[in-house]
Amino acid sequence: MVSGHLLDCDTEDLHKLLKEYGISNVTIRIGGEAFLNDVEDALLESAAAYKPTLIVPNKLDMPGARENLEELRRVTTDLPLIPVSCTTRENLHQIGRAIFESLEIVRVYTKEPNDNMRSTEPFVIRAGSTIGELAKRIRTELHDNFRFARVWGSTAKYPGERVGLGHVLGDQDVVEIHAK
Repeated sequence: MVSGHLLDCDTEDLHKLLKEYGISNVTIRIGGEAFLNDVEDALLESAAAYKPTLIVPNKLDMPGARENLEELRRVTTDLPLIPVSCTTRENLHQIGRAIFESLEIVRVYTKEPNDNMRSTEPFVIRAGSTIGELAKRIRTELHDNFRFARVWGSTAKYPGERVGLGHVLGDQDVVEIHAK
């Protein structure tokens, strides 16, 4: 989608340029008029941060809405799409999980050694994070004096598995870190 006025090209030329840079599913906003070289310069100078995107069209209960979804799916082929109806509450339950998955984060709970209760508030970390990264985040000394950790949850082979700094954590794992 393009807003503004392209002077020496059309939207097809712009799509080709974006494809060369591996950019898809974007909206280009041009304040006034611009040449294709201006757009390319802006791309090269940009410190753009690409954010996860989820499309949630509403009013699924309206006549013709389901037919219009096919056009939307055609235009947004690579983006997750959850059509909803706030009136009938259809598909609303799917939004939270989809947002959580698109952010690529996990919740990890901690517990004190020899204590049966886990923390009530999780650490929210990037998916693929390790025990070592969690230990540093909690306290640098905990990482520096690390002996071992025990893990309960989806990434443990068995409850309370003893693991090292390189163990990759999963969503809702419980971690007990032992240090010197």
